[in-house]
Amino acid sequence: MGDFDSALRIKAFKSAWPALGWVEGRNVHIDYHFAAGNPDSFRSHAAALVAAMPEVILVGGTSILAAVRQATQSIPTVFVGISDPEGAAVVANLSRPGGNLTGFANFEPAIGGKWLQTLKEVAPNVTRVAVLRNPDGLKGIMTTIENWAPALGVEVLEGSARNAEEIGAASSARSPDGRTPV
Repeated sequence: MGDFDSALRIKAFKSAWPALGWVEGRNVHIDYHFAAGNPDSFRSHAAALVAAMPEVILVGGTSILAAVRQATQSIPTVFVGISDPEGAAVVANLSRPGGNLTGFANFEPAIGGKWLQTLKEVAPNVTRVAVLRNPDGLKGIMTTIENWAPALGVEVLEGSARNAEEIGAASSARSPDGRTPV
């Protein structure tokens, strides 16, 4: 997330405070940590957050959430911007997450089928679709895509990547028949 996006989200977050009776420095204190998309800094940011012993941690994104989960199993943690938290094994059940984690999913697993259906409507002659995803997440969405594929006459090829290097490798990989990129 860029600085502009972060600033907008913080502004929206703070705009709700007056209605809740929150006043910075009097009855609420927020420490903001930004990893700027640098996975190497996730663990150090998570450790710093936990060491500060906050009453609650708000996490935006799957990668930083993984680092926070490793750093604490006791501080209440609210996540946002997580796709398919059940499929990613972030929580056992989103409606009753248990443990110290709860939050908001930005996609439900059923959306995968709608994405595939929309693709077929836009490009009806498509018969092979490559789905590139982080192997640690989107399992429920991927299952939905695979379940919808036969009815839509589409073969689904799955590629997985966790970083830019793996995206490059997956993009140049070939399907099992050797004809098309995965």
